[in-house]
Amino acid sequence: MERSQTVAATSRRLWNGLRFLIVFYVVYLGTILPLAWVEPKKLPVALLIVSLIDIPIILVFWRLSRISLRWLLRPPRLRWERMAFWSLVLLALLLVNVSYHAVLTSLLGITPKSETMDGGSVLLSLITICILPALSEEVAFRGIIQEKLQSLFDPREAMFAQAVLFAFIHRSVIAIPYLCALGWFLGWVRQESRSLYPGMIFHFLHNLAIFLYESLIRSA
Repeated sequence: MERSQTVAATSRRLWNGLRFLIVFYVVYLGTILPLAWVEPKKLPVALLIVSLIDIPIILVFWRLSRISLRWLLRPPRLRWERMAFWSLVLLALLLVNVSYHAVLTSLLGITPKSETMDGGSVLLSLITICILPALSEEVAFRGIIQEKLQSLFDPREAMFAQAVLFAFIHRSVIAIPYLCALGWFLGWVRQESRSLYPGMIFHFLHNLAIFLYESLIRSA
């Protein structure tokens, strides 16, 4: 009898956790999907509007999740060697990104959709592409989603699952393999540092590097 009650309680906890994550992800995805139909020149402003909508949504679900992110928002205590190693991994990922998209463009004639410099000012593009995603997406995916999944599954499974969800939120089918790798890297940084701040820094640097690279390509 006690064993059956324990199994029932575990199943109920698992279902409640998954139901919360499904609702959160569907609501989050629902705010982002309309960007697929926005004209390129209006995209920076649309990204800013979506970001301002997403931030309160993330905060509301953070409260509903009953997850304490206080320890994830504390300054990490890391040796510089670890940060340097992660920086090298990020650099390798960026090289993979450039090579991957170059192959798609040259062999398949596929030009990946860019969100940078399609309209609006440089400052607006920096805010909507580099700063806001680094903050909101780290709290959403490496904070709420990864933390919730770790309470339900093995930490490695949780890290992989949040990376997949992170990839699909970006509305680019051809970029899913790379985005999964990036999401896994950011989840690994969060797991090792036990803080969201290093991931926010690397997320910002990644998006900034892509922003500068695509700006140079456009001006060439």
